[in-house]
Amino acid sequence: MQNAYLVFDIGTGNTRVALVGEDGAILDIAKENTRMYTDPIASRAQYFKPHEWQDAVFSLIRGLLAAHPDVTVRAVTGSTLRQGIVLVGHDGESIVGYTNADRRGEGFMQELDWKRIWELTDLSPSPIFSAIKILGTSKLDGLRVYRSRRLGARAGDAERSV
Repeated sequence: MQNAYLVFDIGTGNTRVALVGEDGAILDIAKENTRMYTDPIASRAQYFKPHEWQDAVFSLIRGLLAAHPDVTVRAVTGSTLRQGIVLVGHDGESIVGYTNADRRGEGFMQELDWKRIWELTDLSPSPIFSAIKILGTSKLDGLRVYRSRRLGARAGDAERSV
């Protein structure tokens, strides 16, 4: 048996899963493109369906492990897409996923207190920030935010504090 790590690289356009040996050698790698959808609710808004993505990732894992029955996975690690989020419902089910390219909140950025954001985060927000996506969702599709596990109760609080 060979010990290995299961490594995930979750990007905007695709997800890669690799088996990496203890010596750092890549034993195998599998890739699946992420199916993206255009959201007609806002200009330049796009999303993915978390269940489709999850099914694809599990399929990649099963394929790699089946192709390498001599490998024992000792640890799992990964990197993820920047500013990508999945809204999760009260029931724990995924509602929708937004990639870093989603810009549904761009039209509402002028409503924010930029000085306060800078004080709190040391960052200048851009349209791809997760909070901006949630702001856009709350303005364009309040029901989606309401259905989200924690955002529904806090959407108004978040808008008042910024």
